[in-house]
Amino acid sequence: MSGTADGTAAQASFRLPAELSVDASGNLFVFNVASSQAPGTSLVRKVSPAGVVTTVQVPVDPRDVTPAAKPATVTLSTMTTDAAGIIYLVSTATNANNYCPSPKDPGFCDSLRRIAADGSVTTLAENYNGTSPGVLMLGYRYSGMAVDNARAVYLSDLESNVICKVSGGAMTIFAGVPGKGGASDGKEEARFSTLGRMAFDKAGNLFVADTGNFTIRKITPAGVVSTPVGTAGENDLAPGSLPGSLPAVSGIAFDAKGVMYLTVADGIIKVVLP
Repeated sequence: MSGTADGTAAQASFRLPAELSVDASGNLFVFNVASSQAPGTSLVRKVSPAGVVTTVQVPVDPRDVTPAAKPATVTLSTMTTDAAGIIYLVSTATNANNYCPSPKDPGFCDSLRRIAADGSVTTLAENYNGTSPGVLMLGYRYSGMAVDNARAVYLSDLESNVICKVSGGAMTIFAGVPGKGGASDGKEEARFSTLGRMAFDKAGNLFVADTGNFTIRKITPAGVVSTPVGTAGENDLAPGSLPGSLPAVSGIAFDAKGVMYLTVADGIIKVVLP
C-alpha cells in the first residue's frame, strides 16, 4: 500500500521509493520522490537491519520562505549517505513570487546540505541570489550524487552533462564540459549525455549511468573517463562479455565484493567487472 507510515516490516509504507544507500552499520536509506508530510518537509526513510522504518525529518532552511514568511514548496532532487550514515541531499525550493532569485532560474533555489546523525545541518553549497556566503552551486538539474571516503560530494548534472565536485570550500567541474554532450572517453575530451545515478567502487573510482548513451562510465580519481559497460547508442540488453549493450539504467550500486548492480525498467542486472 502506498503511503508514508513508519513501523516494522509490512507495517511501514512508501510512496515512489527511488534512490537507495546503505551505511556501514547496515541501515538502508530510501529517498521518497515527490512525497511530503507538510509544506517544506520532504521524506527520507531509514530502514534498520531489523526492518524498522523511521522517517528522517529534513529541516526547512530558514531562507525557504515566501515574502509573506510562509514555507515554500521544497522537494528533493537527489540524495545519498556516506558510510557513517550522514545524509547528503539537494533540495529545491520553488515559489511563484520568485522570492529567491538565482543565476540559473529566478523561480528555483537549490541547496546542497549535509544532515548529521544528531540532526544538525550544514549547507555545503547553494545558489541563493549568487551572493550568499559559502559555495555557489554550478549546476541546475542534479540527478545523481555520491560521496567519497574523504566526504567530497559529487553531483551529476542533467542540464549541463557534467559531474561537479564539492570539496575544500569550492564547487568545481570534475568531468565533462558544460553544455557539450557526446560519448567520448579520456580526460579533457570526455563527454556525456543525460547523466544519472552514481556510485563509488572500493578503489575510489566513480561510476555513473550515462543514460543518454545507454552506457556506464568509469571515472578514476584523476578524472580519466572510460566506458566499461554498454555501447553508445545501443539500448538492447545483451548479456555476456563486456562491454555489451544496455537499456537505460536508473540505479547503480556495488556490493562488498565489488560486484555492480544496475536497475533497469524490467529488472536488475548484475555486472562482474574485470
